[in-house]
Amino acid sequence: MSEQAHAIEASWIEKGKRKTKLYPQDSYYYLVLRFFCKDGDEFAVVMKKRK
Repeated sequence: MSEQAHAIEASWIEKGKRKTKLYPQDSYYYLVLRFFCKDGDEFAVVMKKRK
């Protein structure tokens, strides 16, 4: 359903603090992949594709 969404939100945890970023899908489609570390942190890989 992400192709129909107006925006995609990416979130991750860095040193115990959650951070987020919003990606509006005006001229690109976005894909967010989240990875989890053993220490509780998370990171996100954001890919984009032109519409």
